[in-house]
Amino acid sequence: SVVFLIRYRITKNTIDMSPLNLENYIVKLSNVVPCGNAVIVGHYLITSGHLFFNNNVLYFMHDDIKYELHKEHALFYEDVTQGIGKSDIAIFKFENFSSPLKIASTLPAVGDNLLNVHYKHFIFAEGENSKFIHSNGVVLELIEDFFMCDMKPSLYDGSSGSPILYGD
Repeated sequence: SVVFLIRYRITKNTIDMSPLNLENYIVKLSNVVPCGNAVIVGHYLITSGHLFFNNNVLYFMHDDIKYELHKEHALFYEDVTQGIGKSDIAIFKFENFSSPLKIASTLPAVGDNLLNVHYKHFIFAEGENSKFIHSNGVVLELIEDFFMCDMKPSLYDGSSGSPILYGD
């Protein structure tokens, strides 16, 4: 699947996440099973297009306000699983919030360190809960505009839409 490359500072073996609190820029999406994530990049919210497969509207909370994402309001939408375009992405513009994260201008090289951050969702009869997860990875192979990487812990259903963070 397609991953997003976001610029961020990476030291040789560990990722320096100061002074940013990444939890402020990753949101968990609801109204989709399994749940998904999105990332705020500048004034845009970016997620995976396939999360809209069974739903035209997804929801998220940011600063205690509930927002709706309507598939037809996306600035850009592709879902390769449905034969729409060549990638799997949905981009929405939100002027009322922003982040210092930027889209990376280059692909990582084999051996580069990566970071994925996402919410892991737990759904119980009493409601739902989530935990913020960090997965570290190393690029194993480049295939045209895509890359294969080894992530620990592994990514899973429900982490879709979360960013891959890559150093300056």
